[in-house]
Amino acid sequence: MWYKCTKFVLKRRYINYRYFSGEIKVYDNLKIIESKSLYEDKNTKISIRESSRYAIPIPQCDRSIISSMIYKFFLKHTEYGECAWRLVHLIIERLENEEILNLFRINESFNMKMYFYVLHLWIINKRLRHEQYQGDIINTYIFDITWRIVRDWMLLKDVPEYSFNAELLNCQEYAFGFLVSLDEASNNVDIFPSLLKDILWEHLYERKVKKCGKIVTELSKYSLLQMRHIFNLSSDHFLQAYFIWADFYNQKKSNRRLPALCQQISYGGYRPKDKSKYLPYDDGKKLLPRIY
Repeated sequence: MWYKCTKFVLKRRYINYRYFSGEIKVYDNLKIIESKSLYEDKNTKISIRESSRYAIPIPQCDRSIISSMIYKFFLKHTEYGECAWRLVHLIIERLENEEILNLFRINESFNMKMYFYVLHLWIINKRLRHEQYQGDIINTYIFDITWRIVRDWMLLKDVPEYSFNAELLNCQEYAFGFLVSLDEASNNVDIFPSLLKDILWEHLYERKVKKCGKIVTELSKYSLLQMRHIFNLSSDHFLQAYFIWADFYNQKKSNRRLPALCQQISYGGYRPKDKSKYLPYDDGKKLLPRIY
């Protein structure tokens, strides 16, 4: 009897007060104001029509109807690895673009190049997660290629062989921590731009610049612009990597619209401080670590 009475009282209490036991979100008014100004900034906005200017025409398929159906149902999976490499190629182009690097003061240090790479990887990864099974397959290829590239960078950095695997694991942990931080920030849509600034300042710039300075703000605007641009693209252009990154407002405009693999890449995104030593650039399919 006592058990039934207790259960009844607790049930009544839950019904009356359950609405006060939920998670309460308290946002900083300053973050909301800052985020609103970044959202409404003209340099972070790009329309679907403007994004289409950065899309590259997809070559017409000359297969017959029967061969096209056979390819679609039985062989289409073979192209996902190549699509992933083209997307990675677009990321590396950003790491070698001197104008972009000077604009955001991205130096040749391993950590800064790594975080700048992961920032673009996150933007692409976020769109891929909206592309169902195709996005999942390409995601797997992209991360596999990414860790191969990181191994190349570590060879350039002359990481000792006895600690190579431990250092690689450490890089992966920091990279995934950065990705998780960006994902969690993007869930808070109202204050995402402000949280993005905090994350970039803490990770990429390692708190060595002013938190509210122009550099961090400009990189935040650039990230918002590219994220909107990527989501404006059609699935066909995005999944096949027939596009280029949008031009930032103070970036020199280029009239050339080259496919990903036609863009000039020379050293794979990272060079040691002496800038005289680098690995030959390949298609990311070789077994690593390699001997040079």
